[in-house]
Amino acid sequence: MRASFLPRSPLLLLAAALVALAVFVAPGAQPAQAQTTTVWSTTLTAVDSGNNFGCVAGSQGGCAAALTDNDFTYQGIVYEVTRISVIPSTGLLLFKLNTAIPAGLKSALTLNVGNNQFPLADATVAAGDTQASWSNTGLGWSVGDTVQLSLTAPRTASSDADLSGLTASSSTSASGTFSALTLSPSTFAAATTAYTASAENDRTHVKITPTTSDSNATVEVGKGSSLTAVTSGSASGAIALSLGANAITVKVTAENGSTTKTYTVTVTRAAPIVS
Repeated sequence: MRASFLPRSPLLLLAAALVALAVFVAPGAQPAQAQTTTVWSTTLTAVDSGNNFGCVAGSQGGCAAALTDNDFTYQGIVYEVTRISVIPSTGLLLFKLNTAIPAGLKSALTLNVGNNQFPLADATVAAGDTQASWSNTGLGWSVGDTVQLSLTAPRTASSDADLSGLTASSSTSASGTFSALTLSPSTFAAATTAYTASAENDRTHVKITPTTSDSNATVEVGKGSSLTAVTSGSASGAIALSLGANAITVKVTAENGSTTKTYTVTVTRAAPIVS
């Protein structure tokens, strides 16, 4: 008998696709955060500590034996991890330090367990404020399991809007061969924002190559208010030179999006020689 096929509903197809792409995130866990810095990174080899698995101070060598690194420094203070364990029957995750967890640390750090993220701000704190816990995490470890652990903190976007380098080149046409122009001052300094250069009359176009101090900063180059984005370390597009002084703007925007710094390269194109 020839098989028959029913028309597939677009809604059913969409639902199936969403199910196929769904990623399980343990209760209490959060999606990975962008723009973070790692405060602590370690590997746990889980041991049996009674009714839970992981490491606990005073049990089978404690966390010093079970973790490849059992301490971290945050804001100049050294903390020792004395417990990181899971109770399989309840999915309770426990994270304990050798001292009280300060409010600043609790509000800033996230405990990463494999691909799951557990903000300390969401944890229940007990045991003299030294222990954080998250319930119903869905985690379950066994003896000998290796687990990647880390603590991350939000990274503040840089306010660095400096250049680390600035050069110029000129040509007799927009599509011609560009050769270096000598800037004055000849030695670049990030704090010096005004530079000059002289070009012969036959030099009709100039390119500017800015290099940002911070790789996450952006830079634009152009004349007047007409600025075009340029890749750090790469030459701008050809900019037409009028006779006389041509003020070319190089605007750097820091990673934070609000801090800017403007450099100016004034290229003076010579008048034609009258015989």
